[in-house]
Amino acid sequence: TSSAGQSQDWSHLLSGAGAGFLTTVLLHPLDLIKTRMHVQEAGGRRLPYYSNVLQAFRVIVRVEGARGLYQGVGPNIFGSTVSWALYMFGYNQLKADLTRMQEARPADARLSPSAVYIVAATASGTAVSLVMHPVFTIKTRMQLQLAARGKGPRGLLPEAQRDNYSSSLVAVRRIVAEEGVASLYRGIGPSLLLVSHGSVQFLSYEHLKQAFRGLNAGRVPAGAAEADLSAPQLTAAATGSKVVATLVTYPYQVVRSILQQRAVVGSDVVQHATASGAVRHLWSSERLRGFYRGLVPHILRAAPTGVRP
Repeated sequence: TSSAGQSQDWSHLLSGAGAGFLTTVLLHPLDLIKTRMHVQEAGGRRLPYYSNVLQAFRVIVRVEGARGLYQGVGPNIFGSTVSWALYMFGYNQLKADLTRMQEARPADARLSPSAVYIVAATASGTAVSLVMHPVFTIKTRMQLQLAARGKGPRGLLPEAQRDNYSSSLVAVRRIVAEEGVASLYRGIGPSLLLVSHGSVQFLSYEHLKQAFRGLNAGRVPAGAAEADLSAPQLTAAATGSKVVATLVTYPYQVVRSILQQRAVVGSDVVQHATASGAVRHLWSSERLRGFYRGLVPHILRAAPTGVRP
């Protein structure tokens, strides 16, 4: 019935919101460290240089206090909670609509279940990215602010030059006034490309399962039914697909963070303000390694949840 369908839709929305809220609250410090590693430069004047996750935790707590680990948590909670709610609602609605449409078509003209999944996930993810991107721009800006009082560590900008945003709402007003509304959408290109993460993971998962079935087929007698995949094989396929999707799409996250940071803070100016400029800078300074800055905190953040990046 329609009432049962509406109840299920709200269930998807609320479960998505709950997942987004809990994972964000618990894992925000790792997200902050990852974002700071994305943009850090040797000799940079905005933030200390972090060599690894544990050292980053120690430095942040020593310099900024425990509250420093939760810079930008407000927009992150709001953005992740609403994004997950909208994504789950949109994905399940689109999947149901597409499935009904396929049932009305001739059998030989129907999309496969895999294609329905990819279309629904991509369309929902794209819509959410377009709507919610400004919130995550604010989150990134807040995370990249040094919250230390006074001079802070030697070599970094003094407090008077940091010109920190005092709150997320102040950040919105100042960005619009100082840089224009379009600046809230800096990095939208890489964000839209990141929507492909789920599709890459799903396709990789299917290909890996097919490869395991091929291996199993050679181990059963002729004429016997195809061997089912074992639990270790399914686990390996799931893990392998996640690794493939991360390696393919993670560089988009790094480029996005570089684009979302403030172009000018005090006397410190970012020279690479375009996607192509960021890519050239990463390649010239660190080669391939530069595109995987912050990968360790990203893995630590994503592994317990299995959620999208």
